[in-house]
Amino acid sequence: MLDPVAWSTMTSQTDETYEVAAFPSPEALESWLLHRRPDSGDTARIAAGYCWQWTDPVVVDGAKTLVDDDVIGDWRRPWNAKPVPGVPASHFWASDTRGFGQVGCIYTAQGFEYDWSGVIFGDDFVRRDGRWVARRDPMALP
Repeated sequence: MLDPVAWSTMTSQTDETYEVAAFPSPEALESWLLHRRPDSGDTARIAAGYCWQWTDPVVVDGAKTLVDDDVIGDWRRPWNAKPVPGVPASHFWASDTRGFGQVGCIYTAQGFEYDWSGVIFGDDFVRRDGRWVARRDPMALP
């Protein structure tokens, strides 16, 4: 059996760059990701768990549009779950440049399709007594 190896030791001999950061808000996370995209050609996405509703598109002024189901304070974004005009189908969300404006699901996004990944923890994954705890109670979710 092998002893555990620190992540920094495993990646120190590669040409890959990894950055791990925590942000105080989804706006700060999105801004950080946007600053990695424009000139470099890098791609970025935001993903979250199942603690938000996945509403079907609604018709506004005669056109289907996504509903902003992910709401944290004033920040609002739709899930990538349903195809509407101008938005990639969910299976192309991670690779189509138009996917940045929606939140993807952490359970379906592989992360190999884009360069930078932001993850939003919702009420389904919380800190309790210094540990991360999954909340499975649907009544606890919005």
